[in-house]
This record gives sequence, C-alpha cells and structure tokens, in this order.
Amino acid sequence: MNLKKSTILPWQKFAKNWQRITSPDRPTQTEIRFYENFAKKILKKKKSRVLVLGATPELRDMLAKYKNAEVVLVDINLDMILAMSSLMRNKKAKEKEIWIKANWLEAPLPKNYFDIVYGDFVLSNVPLKYQDKFLANIKNWLKPIGYFIMRCESYKPHYKPFSISEIFDFFKDKLVNRQTINLFWEIGVWLTGRFDKDREIRPIVFYRNLKKYLKTHPHPKISRILKKGGILYPLNGTWYTHTLEGLKKLILKYFEILDSKFDPKINFVYPDIAPVYKLKPKKS
Repeated sequence: MNLKKSTILPWQKFAKNWQRITSPDRPTQTEIRFYENFAKKILKKKKSRVLVLGATPELRDMLAKYKNAEVVLVDINLDMILAMSSLMRNKKAKEKEIWIKANWLEAPLPKNYFDIVYGDFVLSNVPLKYQDKFLANIKNWLKPIGYFIMRCESYKPHYKPFSISEIFDFFKDKLVNRQTINLFWEIGVWLTGRFDKDREIRPIVFYRNLKKYLKTHPHPKISRILKKGGILYPLNGTWYTHTLEGLKKLILKYFEILDSKFDPKINFVYPDIAPVYKLKPKKS
C-alpha cells in the first residue's frame, strides 16, 4: 500500500490537475491584464468591494496588489477554494479574503454592494435554464455603476467542427507535450459535434467516440497522447455554452457590453473562443 497516495486529499487532486492545464481553460497573463485594466480605476480607490465567483488563483493574485480591496469569494466547493489557494503566488493574500460556501443561484449576498464582480468561465458552469437567474443575481449584487467582468466562450459563425479522423490528421505530426495534450482535449471536447445552437458540452461523448474510432483506426500518436496525458476533463462533467448570437442575446437582457478583448496567443485553434467581457448593469 502506498501511504502517500492514500492520504492525498481531494483539494490536492484539484490542485495537481490545475497545474497540468494550459489556456484557454486557465487564464493567461494577458487575459489577467484585461481583467485588471477593465476595472483599474475602481481597484485603485481607497476602498473597493470585489466579488470573485469561483476561486481562480490568477485573478486572486492580481487582486492581492490592491490592499484596500475587500475581496469576497463564493464557491459551492470548499475543496476547490483550498486547491486554488495552494496555487496562489501570494500565499498571504487569502488571509484577507472572505470565503462563502454557497451556490451562485442562492448565495446570501447584499444588493447593490459590489463595485466589481469577476468570473472566469463561470457562465458555462450554470445550466442553460438557470443562466437568466444567475445573471439577474449578479446585476442585483452590483452597484448600478459597477462592472461584471467575465471570460466566456461562445461559438462564432466561422468555426468549423472537427471529425475524429480530422483530429487524428491534425495531431499526427505534433510533439507530445503539455501544450499538445491540452489542445487535443480542447478540440475534442469543444469542437466536435454541432455547435450552431446553444448546447451542452459533455466530455464523455467525445471520449466514447474516440475509443470507438481507435478500435478500427489505431493511431500511435493519439495513443501516446492518451497514455502520457491521461484524461484532462472529468468525464462526468457538463458545461453549457452558446453561439455568439445566443450569448449576446442573453447578456443584453441584464447588461450593456462596454468592451471585450481576447488573447491571440492562447493554446487553441480559434483564439477568439473566450474573450474577456466588460459589462455594466442595465438600468432597471
């Protein structure tokens, strides 16, 4: 029995997996600068109130520079907060944070309280039927002159789906490294199947199709990617995403879109997959 393995805590597993992940699942430093610059005037004030949905360590490290900011984290999973906290560069920053374990749809937060709400890939974690309530909550928590700043993916009209055979061809000459392993899973999970309408993303669908195809079309390079990288996505996970048109239609019910920017150097075939949006609450 390996005692070391048997005593690994759940949050440590989260942390270990996060370290294997590249963009676009993790924000790049360029994207973190977008998050910061979109609200820099507010962050520089003598006192600002900031809500972070989730526990993204890169966001929290950025906020740690602003000593007068009150930073509140809301996540339903305490293990995730612990995992992400262990990966922060500024280990002392978490001591000033306020952690709330709660569902984003039911979090007991005051109205008109926050100057900024940050969320990295948060909307896709909320089932489609609850996304209206989610955005309405954020609007209520924000001051009328506050900002909701989020990174959010959507399918653009020029995107083309990959078949399994096209994925095999795409990767046949690539080195098997961390970048390649991440890109393989990103393309397989996000760019297979139809995406001409709002939809659910389920990694298990790609994985089953992949294993079935490999039985009749053995491919040494793909087998090496799977052997070396394992399964980067939780196969029982589900994400909920939109076409660009569908996303804008949803956002504009509650917010004005003031700006959006994307990092052209992310590890993906379509760099504009997930811009950082700067949103302002619409007047009621």
